Amino acid sequence: MSGKIGSAIPHLAWCQHHATYSFTKAVIESPTTSVEALSPTLIPFLFLCLSTGTFAVVDSDACLGGTNWKVAANNECSIESFKEALKPRFDKRCKRFGLSLDEDLQLLLGASSEKEARGEIEDICADAIGKRHPKKIEFSSISNKAKGFDAAFFDGGTSWNEGELQQLNKGSFRGSGARRIEMYDRQSKRRVVKWPDDTPTLGSCQANAAMCCWPDSGDVPAEMYGEDCDPIDGESDCTVSRSIMHNSTHPQLGNADICLVDLNKSRSSRFDDGITIFPNNTRVHCSGIAWENDANYWNSYLKGNLLFQSSMMLMKNGGHAKNLPAAPMCGCIEQMPIVTRADCTEAYTTARFVFQYRSTIPELKAFASKHLIQYRECKGLNATNDLRSFFDKLWWEKKVDSHQKEVFDGIVVGEGGCYNVTKAHLSEFVKNYFGPRQLDGNKNATDDSSY
Repeated sequence: MSGKIGSAIPHLAWCQHHATYSFTKAVIESPTTSVEALSPTLIPFLFLCLSTGTFAVVDSDACLGGTNWKVAANNECSIESFKEALKPRFDKRCKRFGLSLDEDLQLLLGASSEKEARGEIEDICADAIGKRHPKKIEFSSISNKAKGFDAAFFDGGTSWNEGELQQLNKGSFRGSGARRIEMYDRQSKRRVVKWPDDTPTLGSCQANAAMCCWPDSGDVPAEMYGEDCDPIDGESDCTVSRSIMHNSTHPQLGNADICLVDLNKSRSSRFDDGITIFPNNTRVHCSGIAWENDANYWNSYLKGNLLFQSSMMLMKNGGHAKNLPAAPMCGCIEQMPIVTRADCTEAYTTARFVFQYRSTIPELKAFASKHLIQYRECKGLNATNDLRSFFDKLWWEKKVDSHQKEVFDGIVVGEGGCYNVTKAHLSEFVKNYFGPRQLDGNKNATDDSSY
């Protein structure tokens, strides 16, 4: 409670604590004097004061700060989950005193704004999660190859990408590399995999999203093999082109149309500038991940785990291994080919977070229970297993900002979006390189009808 009572005339004021009864300080200020009084512990108090001027009564304690308490939040540690767990206690004990939960929480944390309070909870959650996952897995330790292997792998240029570990007919893996991937798959359910910051295509993702796209799929329908194919004996003629470019007969091999590759944005391109345009209905297979700006949400905290699941595990289980022409196999969304859609994976846990407040210190801490890290098809705003819908959900929940959404929407354009985006890129390219010269009779190069 804070404010001025009375006017500049002598008066008698009755000051009583409005919420708690533990060591509450009332400060009486006037033009001629300043008096402090400390109340006894755990008893209501009356403070009588005589002043010749106006004074302010300052309550230094939040309503929530008067006693010890614990609340529990399931699945995630964030200011939203904390407030949801804390709300029943606040409504029962504090709501009648006029402050909102956000206002009282700011008092409790010593924060001057909601943004500052959010930062305090983020730090508390980071400490809780970090203590539960003290030792992280370096991404490079998964392959255990020489320096630079991971960068080449995400570009699509290693022996793994060329099928060193694959059985073509089954899309499965053999050898020590396969065993390492299986081992780290198990570990990734208990430990955090670090994001490969030193990888050029994944170093800094502006839109909080990354994607992998492949022209090949291991899910080859049996009817696409020759009549003499017997994949068991390994000696018959089972050769088949696994390219899914222009594959309208078996669209299940791809889950997206590729529109174009902007060579200027692709770090994997050997060209300084240009665009690669693909014909209509050119099918590819894409899978991606997206994460929140708050590092304590699971998708953000475990984005390295999600990258492993969306790249190496999909290569092992689905045979997806190669990159598209002039594009990385995996990269931050802004470096990837423009496509209509992508599958999507998210992380979740069964963790329970206990927030504990001790008034005698005072101190607020959080503790995380033991838990397994699990993965599933992401749940979007209006669809499941759809990266665009999932990103829309993050934006709707204000977990990413509008600029990040604009960058994302420029890459994953939605079904039927290839025509307009290709037309726009081609128009811009011609304008930049040829200027307003006449390319077709009297038609200007920027005239839509000239394409």
